[in-house]
Amino acid sequence: LAGNLHLPHKAGLSQIPTPAFPAKAPTPQEVKVFVAPTDWLAKAHAMPQLDGSVHGVKNLLQVMDQWRAWRSASARQQKPESLGAKSSPKIEEGHWRNLEGEGKAKKWLSIAAKKRIPVLMSGGPGMGKSSLARACRGLLPTPPPPHSSVPFLSPHPAGGMAGLLGSWRQGQPRPGAWALADGGILFLDEFSEWPKPARESLRHIMETGRLELHRADGAAVWTSQPWIVAATNLCPCGQATQHCICQPSELRAYRKRLTAPLLERFPVQLDIGNDSSECKKTWAECRAWVQQRGEGTKALAWSEDAELAAQDCGQMDTTSRRLKGHLRRLSEGHCEWRDGHGYVLPEDVFQAHEVMWMNRKGWWSPQAESL
Repeated sequence: LAGNLHLPHKAGLSQIPTPAFPAKAPTPQEVKVFVAPTDWLAKAHAMPQLDGSVHGVKNLLQVMDQWRAWRSASARQQKPESLGAKSSPKIEEGHWRNLEGEGKAKKWLSIAAKKRIPVLMSGGPGMGKSSLARACRGLLPTPPPPHSSVPFLSPHPAGGMAGLLGSWRQGQPRPGAWALADGGILFLDEFSEWPKPARESLRHIMETGRLELHRADGAAVWTSQPWIVAATNLCPCGQATQHCICQPSELRAYRKRLTAPLLERFPVQLDIGNDSSECKKTWAECRAWVQQRGEGTKALAWSEDAELAAQDCGQMDTTSRRLKGHLRRLSEGHCEWRDGHGYVLPEDVFQAHEVMWMNRKGWWSPQAESL
């Protein structure tokens, strides 16, 4: 909202002088949607040349009802050159070229992006969790129209259930970040700080891809298939392990906010900040591999040793069929990553088992070796 028109409290539209924009005023390139009172626009004899659209309204309620549609229409109408040749790749694609190390995380983020497998990253502040998540936007192919770029939504934990899943306001259903991120990335930062109902509600919709919202005023149904990437600290103080000031009981209580059923929905679990190795593939190679078509449609062959390794790992940690299925899926993803020519080896199984460390018993203990 911008303006320099100051009127008395009782002033009406009839007292507003005829509006006009200076002919030599620079065109505000940042303005993509221009909204003004309907009567005010009718009196205007000069309008700025905007790349976006101009709309007249009678009150702010109309703005609230139409804002999302106006923004979407404006984004589709933007000219490519208006975005700027230098800033476009950075905004649209992102990258992790400037992020040193974290070779394991980059590898598994690429595998997860290709297979659309949910990811949970943990680590202290400033370790690169958010940077990696935003870079993942560049790994995904551009979706078909009306989208002009890969959706990336990062709602704040304060939004709770309504911000994440949706709500019913003023008699109308309002989709949440989960529905709006369809085909893109839903990044849930500070995952442990989200209210428990919001966190646990993900369990159902991540399995079904469907959300039904029932209220006394009516019902709404949304379907969405976003790639969910979450990040969290592992202690209340948010410090790195060597600087943590939390008591062991506080650590256990905080980490147990991530329940076992919820962690089962995040097969790829990455510890960020302790890996100085570099990814064996460059950023361009990772992106090309993720977007390569044709892979993953044929069943991969498992060696006898790989089958035995999968059985041992499954019996060691869990009896959950879901986790056993994740182990096989991650093993096959790792096989494709290393170009195993369609033949899964024990190496792939062990690498997949290692990245599922939060599903092991006692992972939340301060003395766990993985932390």
